[in-house]
Amino acid sequence: MNLEIFFDYIQEWFWDLGFVRKDYLKKLEILDNANVVKVITWIRRVWKSFILKQFIDNLCKKDFKKENIFYLHLEDYRLGINPDLKILWDIFDFYIKNIY
Repeated sequence: MNLEIFFDYIQEWFWDLGFVRKDYLKKLEILDNANVVKVITWIRRVWKSFILKQFIDNLCKKDFKKENIFYLHLEDYRLGINPDLKILWDIFDFYIKNIY
């Protein structure tokens, strides 16, 4: 896997944000100033990734540096059907060394 190409996708932020879920975003904004990792979990196909992308978009509008956000969509076709832990660590390691 060419990790540089993978991170071009992350750096460009070409996302469809869909319908804005204001109630969920308000709940996430409460954690905005907390120095914690944000993880959204729920059942399949309930717009979790859209809510997270909307939250990231709001952060970027507040002059938050994109380089400080690590977003990894585990259903990205470039990861394959069942990415192993080594690939995921390689991606994170590349992010830490080259982007962050």
